[in-house]
Amino acid sequence: MAVDKGASAERVRRRRAVYTGLKPFLGEAQLQDALLLWSVRYADGPVYVLHGFVSAVCAQTGLEARHGEVYRSLMRALTADEAQLLPDPGERVAPAAAAQTARTQVPDPGAARSTAAGVVFVGVAGALLEALEAIDAERALKVRVDVMDRLGELHLPPREAQAVNRWLMQQASELAVDAAPATWRELLHRLYVRACELFGPVATDRVLGEAVTRAERLPAAQAFPPRNLL
Repeated sequence: MAVDKGASAERVRRRRAVYTGLKPFLGEAQLQDALLLWSVRYADGPVYVLHGFVSAVCAQTGLEARHGEVYRSLMRALTADEAQLLPDPGERVAPAAAAQTARTQVPDPGAARSTAAGVVFVGVAGALLEALEAIDAERALKVRVDVMDRLGELHLPPREAQAVNRWLMQQASELAVDAAPATWRELLHRLYVRACELFGPVATDRVLGEAVTRAERLPAAQAFPPRNLL
């Protein structure tokens, strides 16, 4: 029981630190969204995922140019004494977390707007990342984070970039983005290259081949064959 209490106390301390570190950069509504993201995706992760969290927050709030400032502010807060941290915002996050859970139980009508290429991309890339996670979850997360960090190079419109970012960070199961096939091809290529670097080309080629085979069974594959992404 003492271990559980200690873990809970540490979780609260880290949440207070995140709130304190982000406070100078975000309005209250944005802070609540960021804290919800932290709670759902990052709170229990290893330390290195902080970089991915900062990238996600900056991408969602237009703070890409201040990424370094935000990151340093969070690092200072996470290593500060408790007396220097703002009060725990947990009670305000809880209703948002409940609402987020409710939303995930309702089909997203926007998903119907996804093109066949986008649906096939999700099928291939999702299966690829799922297989990599089965091999090594931490390295698979690093593939996601590293590709997300360079997402700006694709020059997607902000709303589309945010949707892709959310999908990469496993905050959405579908991508309601009407992007050109070339965009999905480039994104898959980046995932593949980073996976090769972290898992090796042999393992990556194997799981990619299996992912393509699975995606070929999708109805959307009739309109856009998965091999068109390769």
